[in-house]
Amino acid sequence: MRGVHMMVAGFAAALASAPVAQAGWLQYESPEYGFSALFPRTPTRQERTTDDIIFTSFKAGNDAASCFVVVAQYQRAIDPNKEATAIRDASLKAMKATQTASKRSAIMRGGEQLEALEFEAASDERSFRSLIVTDGQRGYQVFGGVSKIDGDTAELDACVGGFRLLPKA
Repeated sequence: MRGVHMMVAGFAAALASAPVAQAGWLQYESPEYGFSALFPRTPTRQERTTDDIIFTSFKAGNDAASCFVVVAQYQRAIDPNKEATAIRDASLKAMKATQTASKRSAIMRGGEQLEALEFEAASDERSFRSLIVTDGQRGYQVFGGVSKIDGDTAELDACVGGFRLLPKA
């Protein structure tokens, strides 16, 4: 559970420190981590290890819109439903946000359907959307945030809706 809180804390820091420049949205593919996603510009990549969990984050955005993907490689077996719920709850706490919607869904990896959790949230200043999915000992969270003042929720659609898991090689 401490690893989940560290993942979310890193996520909150990434969202707060997103790069200033924003260009058109582009498709970014990471075969190494098994996903492709849409970002406002080429994302930066950071990696750290906490509690035997390797976190790799990809982020891009500006003050109005941010998009990032966090990949967590666990060294232990995880329960996908419990982990997704814990990540969602920790995300809400870290962002000081209130959940406005949540639903179970599915995401495809090749011909395999994986369970996912989608949620939306809002803080005083930002609106958020996230998708959390686990595949074996690897967890993914894609998270978008936009300013309530000058943000466009279509950017949340691009960020979260543009995430795909690549077929396993």
